[in-house]
Amino acid sequence: MSTPRVTDGVGAPPAGTRRPLLAAGLLAGAGLLDLLGALADAGRDSFALITRRGVYELDITIWAWSHAGVSAATVLAALLVLTGRRWAVLVGLVAAAVAITTDLLIFPFAPWRAALTLGLNIAAVRLLLQYRRPRPPG
Repeated sequence: MSTPRVTDGVGAPPAGTRRPLLAAGLLAGAGLLDLLGALADAGRDSFALITRRGVYELDITIWAWSHAGVSAATVLAALLVLTGRRWAVLVGLVAAAVAITTDLLIFPFAPWRAALTLGLNIAAVRLLLQYRRPRPPG
């Protein structure tokens, strides 16, 4: 025999308790995707930049390693957001903001990956901001 469902709201989880879980999942997914892409970029030799004045060779190895560090920090922030604490949500917001900045900077070199992770990070920021709003009484 199953237990009866609570219909009057007593004992039910508060509204919005799933928001940090989804935001943490989005942050972790974006961080892992960025981390794998940054490690792949670190192994790549260089990019060629073609202009009217000639062809330039750009080495983004240092940038790729710093991007990998930011991505790892984003995954760690996502794990902190899973705790559901308010300060962890703030850490997640800061990590997502830094990840968005790095994705915008890497956009010319990897546009599809950057666009995908930008979307995931922006969706996570939106959910985290909704979670941080004070709830109306009642």
